[in-house]
Amino acid sequence: MLLFRCFSGIIFITCVVLMLTPYVWLAPFIAVSCVGLIILYQHPAWGLLGLIFLVPFEGLFEGTRFFTGAKVLGAALLLIVACQLILRQMPIERLRSPLWRPLALFLLLYTISVLHSNYVELSLNNFRQMLTAIAIFVLTLLLAEDLRFKQLMSTLVLAVAMTALIALYQTYTSNNRAIGLLKDPNYFALLISVAIAMVGYLVLHQRFWLVSLFWVGILIVLSLTFMKTYSRSGALVLLIVIGFALWHYRGYFHLVRARHLGWVLLSLAVAVPIAHVSIPEDYKQRLFSLLSLQKGIKSFDDRSLGRRASYLVVGWQSIKENPWTGTGPGSFPVNYAYSGYASAFSLSRREPELFRRAHNTYLELAVESGVVVSLLFCWLAWRGLVSYWQVRIMALQKQRLSLASSVTHLGLAFLALCIFLLFLSAPNHKYFWCMLAIAEVVRRYCERQSSALTEEIRHEASL
Repeated sequence: MLLFRCFSGIIFITCVVLMLTPYVWLAPFIAVSCVGLIILYQHPAWGLLGLIFLVPFEGLFEGTRFFTGAKVLGAALLLIVACQLILRQMPIERLRSPLWRPLALFLLLYTISVLHSNYVELSLNNFRQMLTAIAIFVLTLLLAEDLRFKQLMSTLVLAVAMTALIALYQTYTSNNRAIGLLKDPNYFALLISVAIAMVGYLVLHQRFWLVSLFWVGILIVLSLTFMKTYSRSGALVLLIVIGFALWHYRGYFHLVRARHLGWVLLSLAVAVPIAHVSIPEDYKQRLFSLLSLQKGIKSFDDRSLGRRASYLVVGWQSIKENPWTGTGPGSFPVNYAYSGYASAFSLSRREPELFRRAHNTYLELAVESGVVVSLLFCWLAWRGLVSYWQVRIMALQKQRLSLASSVTHLGLAFLALCIFLLFLSAPNHKYFWCMLAIAEVVRRYCERQSSALTEEIRHEASL
């Protein structure tokens, strides 16, 4: 209470001083911002939802490099969380995680790679982005326990769906691929894949059928937009996610009776032709073009596949030359530009684009920061997947089916991210680090529930 009084006094004095200066127009903005800070201090978990919501809108703030909504919100959250930890208004036990040791080693080796880099400016920029991702991890560890899983999933799905609606009516690239408010259609396809993995839970686990119908509409929007991205890697990821989801719900298949079979066949008879017509012909051709993989990188029938194969060749050569410290974070595009593949697979002859990323996070980390850093990143991803799997098993054993389903869909979204990183360079992706922390939060939650149940059983046995 004393802190709020001091803060309110500072706000009042600041506004009065501004009223006496030529910058009087700043007074309302400062007052509103300070009120927002007070609300955020009382409900910091809302700020985490805001950070999750802003990820699909990052393209809107591209011109303002040092001043964006996400950066301002993130900085305010870090300050608020630090104050609450110091004042013991938030339990520091929330920071406990077995991931800290490998994560500290990851950051140490990553920093060493930055110090040994020949491209200091590029490496420092990537280092800053990595620190931002770690900050998201810390904030999620601290604040996710104050939120419900359905809130997290709803926020993410709605944010991606809003950009998907924009992409349905407008495209921003010369090859007519939807990118939403971002630059890369594959990055946009990643966000949609994560959202589709989560929206399945929102469709199936609602009390009112009208709410489920709303999420079905969101699912249709996401699916139509996904096809406009023309992402082949995204199609592969979605097939894997759908397959695991069907396997999770396999226990419900026995509920289908003979009288339901006619409705199932009718639904398939309607859905399959609609899906066939809805998929653009160009997208079908891109999917069938995957057959040209067997021709190798010398084939120019599909320049995209040849270019991706060339990334592997250039990356492997760089790893052999610098296996331990790498060539420095952010240096892969420079290495690729010096190779002969850069000009051979350039998107345009008149304006060649020689600086290309590896389109593989694990490969890019190995090239830029060393093999050990890449292996540590793989271990973090694997640990997150294992945590989701273990919590799902524990929930099923306790017959908590709703919790098991929510954790399963969160795990499927994280699985989609981990697989998609094989086709996209995004080691500092905010959703990856956020969902890695959520895996630790759900694991701690189930462990506490198990401990409480064990203590209750022991107490009853002692009576």
